Amino acid sequence: MAFFNTTYASLIEIKARTAIGTGLDPQDIAQELDVALWRGLPKFCGRNKASERTFAITIMNNRIRDLIKAAGRQKRYLDNNHLLFSEIEEWENGEMVLETAQPIGQF
Repeated sequence: MAFFNTTYASLIEIKARTAIGTGLDPQDIAQELDVALWRGLPKFCGRNKASERTFAITIMNNRIRDLIKAAGRQKRYLDNNHLLFSEIEEWENGEMVLETAQPIGQF
C-alpha cells in the first residue's frame, strides 16, 4: 500500500494492525490514518516543545478512537432499528408472503 505520508508509513501500518474494535480491515484503517495525517500534520506548530512524531501519534490515536465510536453507533443503530417478522407479515390467499419486506435502509 502506498501512503501520502512516507515518513510515518511503518507507524501507520503498526497502528492499523493493532486497532481493535473498529470492525474494519487493517488496510482501511491504514488509509483512514494516512488521510488523517495528511489533513492534520500541516497544523503542527510545535507548541510546548512537542515533536512532530508525538503530534502524528495523537492524530492517529484520535482517528482510531473516532472509528471505534462510529462502529459502536452503527451497532446500536442496528440493535434498535430492526425488523420483526410479525411487523412485516402479509397474507395473500391464506399464505404469508415475506417477499414484500423492505430493508432497513442506508446508514
